[in-house]
Formats: sequence, structure tokens, C-alpha cells
Amino acid sequence: MPGNLKTWLTVTGIIEPDIGSLGINPDILIEPTSNGIAANEDELLNAAINTLNK
Repeated sequence: MPGNLKTWLTVTGIIEPDIGSLGINPDILIEPTSNGIAANEDELLNAAINTLNK
């Protein structure tokens, strides 16, 4: 994240800062799935590649 914003991984999900209030609007928003984690896939990278290939 730009500006050294921190993201926390917890058992219940991912806690992110309120990036909208900072004027940062991400082009890609990914929520990891248990299937992707189990398959050891980089879902963020895959989504970025798919977005670039469109």
C-alpha cells in the first residue's frame, strides 16, 4: 500500500485502513479465498494480470 498503510491478516479476515478517506481508490480489490490459499495461488497477481489482459 502507498504511504506505508498497514494491512492486518486475522483469523476472521483482512482488516484494512479506510483508504477511501485518504483519497486512495484501488484499481483492483481482492479478497483471498480459502481455495486460493489452499492451492497456494497469488490471487492478487492473477487478478492484476487478468485486468491488464482485458
